[in-house]
Amino acid sequence: MKLKEKLFPAKDPAIIKIYGRFNCDLEERVRRQMKEVFAKKEKPDGLILLINSTGGSTRTLTKFTNGLLKLGLPCMGFVEDEALSSGAELLLSCQYRVATPFAKICFHHGSVDIDIDALLDPEILMHISADALAQKKIYLERFSRATGQTIDNTRTIYRADSMISAVRAVELGILHETTEKIFPCSPEELF
Repeated sequence: MKLKEKLFPAKDPAIIKIYGRFNCDLEERVRRQMKEVFAKKEKPDGLILLINSTGGSTRTLTKFTNGLLKLGLPCMGFVEDEALSSGAELLLSCQYRVATPFAKICFHHGSVDIDIDALLDPEILMHISADALAQKKIYLERFSRATGQTIDNTRTIYRADSMISAVRAVELGILHETTEKIFPCSPEELF
């Protein structure tokens, strides 16, 4: 059995586009796509996430990754152009990860979503900092599990905060493979 079939056994997957920044607008577009997909009589047996994102809200990212876990469907992440920050984190939530050869990936450990008033209250700021550290630990552990990298190697990649080419991402275990195919094409045509 090929690795792809083992990690992504879906025969009739639905395609969900994750284009743009992780924010309320993207969340609403994905919600509409999911409603359309699951309103059909024949439910998909997997999901292909087409990812082209410059990152954004960690809250939206958390909603997406938790939602994927609740669905319990095999998921393939396909990076067309770039998966930065939250886009890269979402990619790691997928069992099978693919990109075009020219795609770029970057794990950015930027700011946490906070209200400006929180900066004025040291007590709130202390909790935000603890939350940010806890979230970073979760990301590092997810990266380590998904790629087989040690936590120390994972930490080094995160600290670099630089673009990773698709070819290098395959070497690091972030991607399983690259493909020349780009959407729109049928899932069968991908491989």
